Amino acid sequence: MSDSTELALRAALNVLRDSIETGRMPSGLTLAPEALAMHAAVIAEYEQLLASALRRAVRRQATHDAAGRQLLQRPSARPAHRALIALANDRGIRGR
Repeated sequence: MSDSTELALRAALNVLRDSIETGRMPSGLTLAPEALAMHAAVIAEYEQLLASALRRAVRRQATHDAAGRQLLQRPSARPAHRALIALANDRGIRGR
């Protein structure tokens, strides 16, 4: 999940929270009790989804970093790694 996606989702959740606190939509319309309950349920669900996505991203990055460290620690892999970097640079491919 990109930082901008996370920020957008958090901003949307904050709008929902504000609506629950005030009992009104940003447009000023009053929310019925059922709508307030629905807003609360949506916030809880999306907070869980966001936390799960962030945990997966952290695990994926940790796995990627560990695999890269292991690869570079092998003496036979270093020349191949340098060759791949050189090839990528020649083709204008940039890493993260």
